[in-house]
Amino acid sequence: MNCYYTFSMITQCTDCSNTGKKDQFCDKCIKVADYFDVFQYTNDVDNKELVGRIKAYRWKDALDYVKKSFFADNFDLVTNCEKDFAFVEKKFDKEKVIGYKLYLNPIHGNDKITLWNLT
Repeated sequence: MNCYYTFSMITQCTDCSNTGKKDQFCDKCIKVADYFDVFQYTNDVDNKELVGRIKAYRWKDALDYVKKSFFADNFDLVTNCEKDFAFVEKKFDKEKVIGYKLYLNPIHGNDKITLWNLT
């Protein structure tokens, strides 16, 4: 899965950089969060409903939150990233699918959408 391109800026501090781990960051690192709109869909992927917004530093954090919050288990989940969105879905049988699409939201106004803050 290669969808972790985002407009977030994470610059590691010297200590975190020296660990050699790209996912390592602390309070001294420079981080800017993005907003991701989360849409739920069933069998008809084009018929989706906005269920909330996630504020997170990375696509990976937002996807992990969706997996843990909306699915009872992480078995048989399909996760994929496209050019403009990412999704997590579970196929229960040939005809039943439940999934969530995440889109990067460059505009994060003060609308009345549930916000999950992971920062």
